[in-house]
Amino acid sequence: MARGAPLGRGSRLRGESAQRASVAESMRAKVEAIEQAQQRGTVTTAQPAAHILALVLTVANMWNQPAEDIVRLVPEPRRRSLVVDAVTTLISPASA
Repeated sequence: MARGAPLGRGSRLRGESAQRASVAESMRAKVEAIEQAQQRGTVTTAQPAAHILALVLTVANMWNQPAEDIVRLVPEPRRRSLVVDAVTTLISPASA
């Protein structure tokens, strides 16, 4: 007579929920840090902080977990500097 989730499943679900909450909190902290940098004028205000974070994470994944086409287009020795340059350009405030 089965009742509820199989043994261990509830624990796993609680763990996954806690992990999602932890990731969400981490993302909120990063967005807040970008917002503070925007207020100081060290990061562009051309996009909302959350959008900047999403773009930076996407570009960073090009270095960390490159797709096969990226591996062919940008060799390993150059990939890291390309990502750093791209993120720097992405977040830099417009020149006055």
